Amino acid sequence: MRQRDRTEIAGEKPASLLLAALRLRAGRAIPPVPVSAGYTKDVVKSLGDLAANEIARVLCVRNEINKLKRKLETMMAIIRDAEQTVVQYETTRDWLKKLRGIAYEAEDIIDRCRIEQERLQMFQPQECNPSSVFKCCRDVAVDYIIANDIHELNQKLESIRSESTLLRLNPVEEDQIRLDLDVAPHLEPDIVGREVENDSDNLIQLLTRDYITTCPLFAIIGTIGVGKTTLARKVYHKAAAMFETRLWVHISKDLRHLTMWSDGMFRKAETAEQQTLLLQHLQGRKFLLVIDDVWGENVWDGRLEIQAQYGAPGSRVLVTTRDERVARRMGAIHLHRVKMLNEDDGWWLLRTRAFLDESTGNMQDIGRRIVQKCNGLPMAIRRIGCHLRDVDPKEDDWGRVYSSDFCGISARIRSTINMSYLELPYYLKRCFLYCALYPDGFVIERQRITRQWIAEGFIVTQTNSTQRHSTTVEEEAERCYDELLLRGLLLPENEACDVVGSKMPHLFRSFALLQSQDENYTGNPQDIDDVFKPCRLSVTCGGVEAIRNGIKKLKNLRTLLLSESTLNDRALSDIFLKFTHLRVLDLGNTHIECVTASLGRMAHLRYLSFANTQVREIPGTIENLRMLHFLILRNCIRLNALPESVGRLKNLRSLDMSGAGLNIVSFKFSLFTELNCLQGFLVSPGDAQHKSGWPFQELRSLSKLTSLQMLRIERELNVEGAKKSALREKRHLKELELCCSIDEQTTQMGKADDVKDVFEELAPAPSVVSIKMANYYGHEFPSWLSSAGLSQLQRLTLDGCSHCSHLPSLGEMNNLKYLAIIRSNLSATIGPELRGRPDNGVAFPKLEQLLISEMSNLKSWSGMKEGDMPSLVNFRLERCPKLESFPRWLEHCIALRSLRINHADSLKTIENLPALRGLEVHRNKKLKRILNLRSLEDLKVVHCLVLKVVQGVPSLRTVHSDDRNSTELPQWLQPQQPFILKRLEIIGTEELLDKCSSASSPYWSAIQHADHVFAHLPDDTFYFSYTKSNSSFHRSARSLARSSLYHSPSFIMPSVTQTSNVISTEESKSVSRQIGRSSSQSWVRTELFTVLLFVAAHLFFLSSTYASN
Repeated sequence: MRQRDRTEIAGEKPASLLLAALRLRAGRAIPPVPVSAGYTKDVVKSLGDLAANEIARVLCVRNEINKLKRKLETMMAIIRDAEQTVVQYETTRDWLKKLRGIAYEAEDIIDRCRIEQERLQMFQPQECNPSSVFKCCRDVAVDYIIANDIHELNQKLESIRSESTLLRLNPVEEDQIRLDLDVAPHLEPDIVGREVENDSDNLIQLLTRDYITTCPLFAIIGTIGVGKTTLARKVYHKAAAMFETRLWVHISKDLRHLTMWSDGMFRKAETAEQQTLLLQHLQGRKFLLVIDDVWGENVWDGRLEIQAQYGAPGSRVLVTTRDERVARRMGAIHLHRVKMLNEDDGWWLLRTRAFLDESTGNMQDIGRRIVQKCNGLPMAIRRIGCHLRDVDPKEDDWGRVYSSDFCGISARIRSTINMSYLELPYYLKRCFLYCALYPDGFVIERQRITRQWIAEGFIVTQTNSTQRHSTTVEEEAERCYDELLLRGLLLPENEACDVVGSKMPHLFRSFALLQSQDENYTGNPQDIDDVFKPCRLSVTCGGVEAIRNGIKKLKNLRTLLLSESTLNDRALSDIFLKFTHLRVLDLGNTHIECVTASLGRMAHLRYLSFANTQVREIPGTIENLRMLHFLILRNCIRLNALPESVGRLKNLRSLDMSGAGLNIVSFKFSLFTELNCLQGFLVSPGDAQHKSGWPFQELRSLSKLTSLQMLRIERELNVEGAKKSALREKRHLKELELCCSIDEQTTQMGKADDVKDVFEELAPAPSVVSIKMANYYGHEFPSWLSSAGLSQLQRLTLDGCSHCSHLPSLGEMNNLKYLAIIRSNLSATIGPELRGRPDNGVAFPKLEQLLISEMSNLKSWSGMKEGDMPSLVNFRLERCPKLESFPRWLEHCIALRSLRINHADSLKTIENLPALRGLEVHRNKKLKRILNLRSLEDLKVVHCLVLKVVQGVPSLRTVHSDDRNSTELPQWLQPQQPFILKRLEIIGTEELLDKCSSASSPYWSAIQHADHVFAHLPDDTFYFSYTKSNSSFHRSARSLARSSLYHSPSFIMPSVTQTSNVISTEESKSVSRQIGRSSSQSWVRTELFTVLLFVAAHLFFLSSTYASN
């Protein structure tokens, strides 16, 4: 069939098109369009693939597809320029938006062609009959519509191509931005925080050591505006007497200009010219060379590296960069990551920059909230502080600043973030902007966001000629996520010793929302104006009607996030009928129960989540979602069955049924050739009639699995059946969960040996990196749980394996980084068997996080040796009520920084942990002493009622005490030699806090040495704060009222509207002297106020009763 344009198609006879459609039976299959098909370049590639295949010939659109491809290719250069510019003109923004719209439409057409091809392949009539002729006629109509749409898209593209010559794109001028960002080595007058002093001293020590390398390089790394340059300046000035010469250098991003400072000398010129001068300063001298704000290793390689080699022995190079990989590629022998400011230091910096008088204590609450919103970034705190100089120091006025968009307030904040944003690759820009769809402070789950990126088409797989296998799209998405973490654009969120997700700092989210305002919207959809047509919508507020009314005026959405919204069944039906081009639909944690058959209209959907909903049934029309990659049914506890049609979703890459209430499953996995993640695989006996799960053999065909969770394994205790799972042959498998049911253990205890035999046959391939075993009730662990069988294992969780008498020799696992042992109640002692006999003599060489929980019989832990666990950073011990003493071997864990002990009811002493920085103790009934923790900086004590002594903690700076029901200050907080603290937090009753709330109070001696004191009631209500620098108290109204009535004989505290006030210690003493004279008058006023409240409430009740009648 020759190529035809739209005119030829319009004049063609239906019979010839019918024959063309039928010829597809003998044609070639279309290779799958990559899931990365997104904007321009990816779409162009997909169009090329489509044009080269038989479906394009059959649909008579090959010529039109090639035209579309050529036009998009010619505009790619313009798009690349736009990516590296600041788009200021509305006409340019509109043009780019139109072009993105065309790319989206082209992607939709590619989808429709794929869907049509799959549908035609399913219909292959062997003989001509009325039914087959009618179906072919219907196919002709569909083919014509597709061809017509491609032609119209070409016309649209032609119309906007002529407008491209009028675009005005302003390239980013780095020098204009750098004028605002002082890159000179001069110290700022408002450097704050003990971390800067400590870190600079540590770096000085590193610089003075001897190294084999002639001129070793050190790097200071951290996210945007965190204080890298500030720390480098501090080191630069402290090292003045240590080097013959010091130079501070900054090279522009385009490498054309080099700026140099040295002992008052300043010079800026072309890089080539400056290199000669730099050599003169360095040659033969012991120097310190600081290279500030490095964007790429090419600053060093072949440029400054050459000059640095001519220095004298003892010379050092210090660089600052936002990218850890750049530092590593430059050959840095030490990386120092700058921490964000704590809240106290941030508040000092804010009020200093805002010129706020320290005595204005009533501004502290709102000021600290502003600091929190700045995410501890000194750059942002400084800029907002400067802005506050023009704002009245009133809580309402500062509150309006807090509620505003900080990137909108400060052009400098915006431009600083923009510099880093422009450095991101195109695919990473899209991923970064997409993260802003989630609400402020929301924990973004790694797996959730990466799957949504894939569904949107943001991820491009890379083919590496040096690797045997190309990476999967999931692996590329994981790398993007890790890169955003590495650049500090996402902050990891820790939970239970493990990173479960991340948060997007407010400033970066604010910037991303501004940058993506043409395409993305977050908030109440009813607030969207009639002109704006977003491509992505995240509903974070608004009722059901607001959602329904808001989405009525929208069209062509690609992503719709409704998680935790008020969505109901009726609004869901509207979505199915209207947004048929959606790629991502997240309905998790909504109120939906009924899913209608109109779900089948969502033909372009890639990601669909019903997680944590009350959905009762999935309609059979789900089979029409032929592009679906990710189906999330996690924790759908009312979902009892899945239809057979689910088994026809052959493009599915991930299926999550964990926690669902499934009893009937009637589909099979044979068509799931692309499935790589399967959660909630219910094991059932091999009987073919049993439909409450699947036999092991259903897993055999899933050769691409990377993650597998198997449930109710005890239901099939046939060893031969377990062999058919072929887990050892799944070389891509990385994560494996093997779970039995708790409710089945009591009836199956007699079959413990059978359970072990089945688990022996479920041995994974050595490539697995994460294993969880839950509720395993064999008497011994399977033999493959060893260093020989799992050489690559990094994470291991043993949960509820309570019938094993001994733990395996896990210390021999050289790559293990995370270990959790939970609910094992048989072992009274952990002995040498856990350590094993490691090859290099060091047990657990890479273990970083350790969790021991709910081991009800554990009394002691021995058998480890000095030098074991050298990498252990975080240790949590929870609910081990019989543990009498702390493991002595922990004294030698030189990397241990964080320790949390919860409900260790027999433990009496914690001592001799020299490296420990943070300690939390919760509800330990017999804990009496905390001794000799020389590096301890942060201590949190919650309801440890018999704790008497905390000694040998010279580095202690922050203390949090929580005894919610106590009326007395804990004895350990009243040592003879008082703690010198930066911050003291106390949670307690009003009676306790009143005894701390003035200079004449009983516990004044215990709190007066802390720089800042914060007191809260058990419901976390603010009660008072104290600032040592100006000896002032900031009180809530409740605290003020109790203070004035403290000695009243019949005092009753009424409900009072909270306000705040500031009282200095001198004023506090005066108030105390007047208490006796004013108490009777205050009591009368209080009683009168209580009576008035009672009368008002009674009148309100009478009026409500009358209105209802």
